[in-house]
Amino acid sequence: MGKKDRLRGNNNSSSISRNTPLGEIADSNTYNCTGNFPTDFNELWNRAGLDKVGLPIIKNRSKPPKIPEENFKEGEAEDPTQEMDKSIEDLPTTYSTTNNWDIYKPAIQCEFEVDVSTRQLQINYAKEIYIRGWRFDDKIVQILKQCMLERLTIINLWNTGMNDLSVTTLASMLKTLPSVKTLYLEGNPIPDTEPFHLFITEDNSLANLYLRNNRITEIGAKNIGQALGQFSSSPIVNLNLSFNNLGNEGAKLIAKALRMNRTLVSLSLSSNYISDEGGIALASVLKTFMLTHEEVVERRKLISSSSTRQVLSRSLDSRDRPGSNRSGSLVIAKGQRGSSKNKKQDAANKKNDEKDKNKKDKKASTITENPRSQKNKKSGGGKDSNKSGKGLASTEEDNDLGDPVHPMLDGKVKTIEGKIYLSGCMSLICLNLARNNIGFESLSEFHSVVQFQSSVGRKIKGYRRMPGLLKLHLQKNLFDENDPKWLHIQEILLSRDPMATADDDGMSTFTTG
Repeated sequence: MGKKDRLRGNNNSSSISRNTPLGEIADSNTYNCTGNFPTDFNELWNRAGLDKVGLPIIKNRSKPPKIPEENFKEGEAEDPTQEMDKSIEDLPTTYSTTNNWDIYKPAIQCEFEVDVSTRQLQINYAKEIYIRGWRFDDKIVQILKQCMLERLTIINLWNTGMNDLSVTTLASMLKTLPSVKTLYLEGNPIPDTEPFHLFITEDNSLANLYLRNNRITEIGAKNIGQALGQFSSSPIVNLNLSFNNLGNEGAKLIAKALRMNRTLVSLSLSSNYISDEGGIALASVLKTFMLTHEEVVERRKLISSSSTRQVLSRSLDSRDRPGSNRSGSLVIAKGQRGSSKNKKQDAANKKNDEKDKNKKDKKASTITENPRSQKNKKSGGGKDSNKSGKGLASTEEDNDLGDPVHPMLDGKVKTIEGKIYLSGCMSLICLNLARNNIGFESLSEFHSVVQFQSSVGRKIKGYRRMPGLLKLHLQKNLFDENDPKWLHIQEILLSRDPMATADDDGMSTFTTG
């Protein structure tokens, strides 16, 4: 066996050690990723046998320009001679030319987290990845999958020419990266299939999903709505679907998802050709609505399953508990009957035990009542002590930040003439419908929604978790922006918004996003 054959055998037996190896690997020697993203990516690119000319440049992301500081007071004009001096000083003294290929060559812009724990080696962990204007192929996703991206939090892909395969590969990669919370996938239209719903699963940890300028129609809205409508498997908190082609049908499908979704906080549907038909569908979900026949059947199934779980838990608890006195007395009655003297002694002992228990309960009640009475006296209580106790109970309910209950199992279900009504989606805080075709009919519906939520909001349990709409953007639609209902909506939202800022005159300003 010659030296060449030995080398071939060794090369065929080795493979990349991290995750799944690439499908097209030329030089497949083992390589352990160090965490230094630039070196790991370049090494894996070369080992995959890809063209070295197309190797993207990995560089730091260019920071936005700083806002010039105002060095002069208001009302004072700057000296024009100083402006001339500054412009002359800022002129470049030398000029340099660069090749067009260096400017338009594919690049991966990163925000690094530098680790200088060791003196000999400086490790640049990728924290944010930005890719702009070049094809983000499935092979590149596979290389990123091999890299050590345990500190990655944001992935931003704009106009990268993605297809079905690259989207599915990226969705599978996100399942192995629990640190990624934000995904920007913008300017990547995928007609016919529109598989953007693959990112809305409980397998990944995404909280913010931006899908602008993807030409999403009612086909993609249907898939997204089905993923959002599942109560337990929708971790998305912020969803941006602006600048798409949803239309009224797509808005109806998103509104159908909001009937059962209680995790979405912010939703943007601006510039989607939505008219009054879609606007009314969205507004009807934010207040009390009637269940359909399919939803009634599903509710009965949930109630039956929850009741069976309670019965099973009670039976398990009863098995774990020790036998009570009553069960012991029954056993004695069946086996050996005691004499009449023993029965009388048992009855007397029971009476004495009950007296002792009553004495202990009275002492415990006096001990627990004293500190409450002292607190009420210090705070000026007295007759209003019961009222203050109710207020404390209500605040405890408002501070309830536990897991939300399924809306089908909500205790405040109303039945009117044999029909079941549920309270609307109060978890949605921000809704953006600007730059659509919404008219006066939708405006009046949203006006009633805001009035309903402001009257009901603080009465429900967990108000701080689900306060209802605090931001509603309806600018640049078909109705007049000086309409009294629109002005009244702004006033109500300003009174409820905790982030509203106050001017010097004491008036609140409405900040639009």
